[in-house]
Amino acid sequence: MLVAILAIDKNSGLGYKNNILFKFTEDMEHFYNLTSYYKNCVVGRKTYESLPLKRFENRILKVMTKQNKDSYCSVLASTEDQIVIGGNEIYKLFKDLIAVWYVTYFKEAANNVDVYLDKEVLEVISKTQTKEVIYENDHLQICKCY
Repeated sequence: MLVAILAIDKNSGLGYKNNILFKFTEDMEHFYNLTSYYKNCVVGRKTYESLPLKRFENRILKVMTKQNKDSYCSVLASTEDQIVIGGNEIYKLFKDLIAVWYVTYFKEAANNVDVYLDKEVLEVISKTQTKEVIYENDHLQICKCY
């Protein structure tokens, strides 16, 4: 099964200068726990370069690049559960194959945003049948959409 995890602000902002927009403990722990559970993480090159790799020692990172078309095929051929962790182009590439979306919705707009989640990806997420709230506080809402 292919799942994805992402976090967006109230305007669908995804990132700024190759970083996440907010660092709330609840969201960071959720990300850590899910990527630890799935272990096989599908990630784009730019996102990979922004990761603190020491925190990913117990995971397998499958880095997608435009030059390496085999990486796409290996994701499709895998029989193991995998989690897509970004970035925007990778979400778009796999949008129709992702069975479960774990989405953190930040309740405010970030001050600086240079990447917004692709509209096609937003549409796929909005058309999911079930949106289950996993956690919520004054700053964010974490949902499982499937």
